[in-house]
Amino acid sequence: MNNYVSFESYATEAQAKEVSGQLLAIGIDNKVVSEVDNLDNNFVGSRFANKHFLKMDKVNFEKARNFLIEKTIINIEELDKDYLLLQFSNKELIDIVAKPEEWGIYNYKLALTLLEQKGINGIIEAREIKETHLKTIAKGKKANTTYLLIGYTFMILVLINHLSFLRGIIGFLSFTFIPWISVFIGWAYAYSKKTLPDGNRIFNFNKTTRIHGKILFFGTLVGIFLKAIFLN
Repeated sequence: MNNYVSFESYATEAQAKEVSGQLLAIGIDNKVVSEVDNLDNNFVGSRFANKHFLKMDKVNFEKARNFLIEKTIINIEELDKDYLLLQFSNKELIDIVAKPEEWGIYNYKLALTLLEQKGINGIIEAREIKETHLKTIAKGKKANTTYLLIGYTFMILVLINHLSFLRGIIGFLSFTFIPWISVFIGWAYAYSKKTLPDGNRIFNFNKTTRIHGKILFFGTLVGIFLKAIFLN
C-alpha cells in the first residue's frame, strides 16, 4: 500500500467507500483516506471541498476508470434542466472530455453523451486538447511571488540574526515560529509532488521554483542552526 496514490476525490466518505467497495469486488485493491489523514492530497483532479480520497496502485488506474465509466448510467431526461453541463457549448463539453480528472467520471460521461447526441465524437475531438493539457500540467507551476518574498525575507533575517548588533532589533526571531514559515515554503516549492491522471507522480512546481525552494529550505535551516549556536 506504500505505492498507493490518489485516484479520485469525493465530497463525502460514504461516496468514496461505495466506489471503493465496487472496485474491491472486481479485484482492485484500494483504500479511502480522509483529508485529515492524507498527506498526499495534491493531485490533478482534486476538486474544491472534496475531502475524501480513493487511493490505489497507479497500475490499476485505467482498469478502475474504465470500469466506473462503463458502470455510470446517464439519463439526460432525469437531469434537472438547470444542470450546468446542459448549458455548455460544444467547445466546453469537449474541454471536459479532455480533462476528466477535473470534472469527475459522471460529468465526463455526460459530456460524451451530449456530444454524441449532436453527432460529435468527443474522444476524437478532445485528443489534441488533452495532449496539450497533459504537457502543461507536467511542466509544473511557477512560484507565487509574494510567498517567495516572504520566504527570502524571513530566511535573510534568521541568517543575520546571530550578529550581535542586530540581536536587540530582530531577536524576537529566536522565540517565534517565523523561521519555520520559510522552511515550510521552501519544502513545498522544492519537494511537493502531484499525481497525474495516469497515476505518475511529478514535482508540483517547475525547475526554477524548485531551486528557489531548496535555497529557502536549506538556507533557513542553516540560519536556525547559527542562531542556536550564537544566541544560546
